[in-house]
Amino acid sequence: MTRKTIKVTIPYNKPDELISLAENVNNKHEELGESSPLSALNKMDVFGDKLGQAGQLRNESKKLRNQSESKMEEAKLNLGIAAGQTKETPDTVYNLMLRIRDLLLVTHQGNEEKLSEWGFKVVVGQAKKKVKATE
Repeated sequence: MTRKTIKVTIPYNKPDELISLAENVNNKHEELGESSPLSALNKMDVFGDKLGQAGQLRNESKKLRNQSESKMEEAKLNLGIAAGQTKETPDTVYNLMLRIRDLLLVTHQGNEEKLSEWGFKVVVGQAKKKVKATE
């Protein structure tokens, strides 16, 4: 004789699926009215309120995420680091920073460490002479 096993899952880490399932449960509870077995829980009002708030907050969050991504794209365009932009893209922060760096390098030629006063990370090193290998 085989034993029947049952597993009923609730989508824990999938908010949209959890909201959808909860809405189905709440709708069925409201449809059944007083004859709903969930009336015995005495928490269905709290459940409905929390579900409504969660759904509203989730929708607002999605809207704000889209706005945020749009603002990030605008920032990237201004910085000059958006897709398709290069160091040659005129009047972006990156393009102008390269020009600023180059001007300061000319201004402080021989004393390039001075660029660190402007906030640049300056690494000074010495190249080794190439030694020709003897046969």
